[in-house]
Amino acid sequence: MEKRKIMICSDLMTEHQERLPMMFRDMIPALLDINEAVVAFCEQMITKLTNKAIQGVSGWNDTSDSDLRADLLDALDEHIKKAQARGWGPLDCVDIANYCMMISRLPVPELE
Repeated sequence: MEKRKIMICSDLMTEHQERLPMMFRDMIPALLDINEAVVAFCEQMITKLTNKAIQGVSGWNDTSDSDLRADLLDALDEHIKKAQARGWGPLDCVDIANYCMMISRLPVPELE
């Protein structure tokens, strides 16, 4: 997701609000707040993933690894337990969101 695309969406909401039905015009401030929060959170996710890549961490998208889904799910579960134990810091949410992103990008296994 490009920040530019998100910001264009914000620009369209504010620049063309006269074209929107009144009920949507009233929602623009809330939608812009949501947009701003999501962009900021995505930037934190990208920063964390970039720092890990610089450190040499890779393989989250290696679809040839048959254990990858299970490994990521185990890592996600472990991180949730650690976050709960320490009281859920803001970076815990970023880490968990990154695990969820990684898992969501893998092919869905076929049901037997």
